[in-house]
Amino acid sequence: MHPLEWYIDNGIDLKINTAVKEIDTSSLSIITDSGNHSFDSIIVSIGAGPIVPPFVKEITKTCLPLWNIENAKTIRSALNKPTNILIVGGGVIGVETALRALDSGHNVSIIEREARLMPRNFSVKASDMIRQHLEKKGINILLQTEVKETFNNNESTITSFSDGKQAEYGLVLLSIGALRKLSLANASDIKTGKGIITNTYLQTLSQNIYACGDIAQLNSIVQCSAKEATIQGRVAALNSLASVTGGNFSEYIHSYPAVSLKYGDFEIHSMGNVPENETEEHIFDGSDENTYRACIVKKEKTVGIQMIGTGKDFNKLANTVKHI
Repeated sequence: MHPLEWYIDNGIDLKINTAVKEIDTSSLSIITDSGNHSFDSIIVSIGAGPIVPPFVKEITKTCLPLWNIENAKTIRSALNKPTNILIVGGGVIGVETALRALDSGHNVSIIEREARLMPRNFSVKASDMIRQHLEKKGINILLQTEVKETFNNNESTITSFSDGKQAEYGLVLLSIGALRKLSLANASDIKTGKGIITNTYLQTLSQNIYACGDIAQLNSIVQCSAKEATIQGRVAALNSLASVTGGNFSEYIHSYPAVSLKYGDFEIHSMGNVPENETEEHIFDGSDENTYRACIVKKEKTVGIQMIGTGKDFNKLANTVKHI
C-alpha cells in the first residue's frame, strides 16, 4: 500500500513475512514464529480468500479463481487467443467478467447452481431480464447446473456437469464468493459465527480486540464492500485508540452495499432486499422489455431498489432504503 519509508516516517513498526499463530486474549499478546508481542489493543483485519470448491483438485493456469493480481496476470496471458471460457458463479463479478471476455472475442458460458442469476440482489422478473440480455449478446447461461469434476488437460480443463455432460474449456474461472479466514480467531478463542462477531463499535467479545473488513460480522451481516471496509477500518482504529486513552467511542453505521455494473449498453443496479415474505415489488412506470425500475416495499417502507438498463435516480432512491 505504501513504500517502506512511509511506515518508518509515521512511526509504524511494520513486520512483514511474519505469521500470527495465535492471539492470547488474556494478555493481549500475539504469538508468532519470531516470538510474542504485547499490545494495549489489537485489530484483526485479515480479510477473506476465494472459495475453491471440492471439484477443483488443483489451481492451474486454466482453472483458477478471480481474486488477486497473480490470478489476473495468469488470466491475461490465457486470453491472448480466442478460447472457450466457463465462469463458475453468476454474481456481478462473474457477469462483468463474461461481458469483458465476450468483447475480447471469446466464447463465454456462465454456470450457476441456483434457478436464476443474482438471486440475492434481484427479483425473479429482474433476474430473468438480466439472463435475456446476456443471452442476446451471445453468452451461454447454464442455470440449476453444477460442476461435478474438473480435469487438468495441460492447455485446457475438462469439466463434467451435474446433468452428465462434459465440455472442454481453455479457461475455467471461479467466481463463487469469499471464505473468511477464521482459523486464527478460532485458535484464539475469539467468538465467531460466519465471521468474527462484533458490536456496532466493532469490538469483539474479547476485551480490547476489534475486527473490521471481510472478517467482521456485525449482527448477521458479513457482506463488506471495499468502501465499507475502509470505513470500518477507521472506526476500529478510533475505538482501539479510545479504549486505551479513555476517549469517546465511534459507532459504525452499516449501510447496504450497492451492486452496480455498467458495461457498454449493459447496466444493472441493486440495493437492499429482494421480494420475499411480506414484501411487494412495485414496478415503476416506463419499464419495458429493455428497462426495469422497481422498489421493494415492506410495511410501507422501501427496503430495496432494483434497476436494469438504466440508472435513473438510483442514488437518490437508494438513500430512501430502510433496514427492517
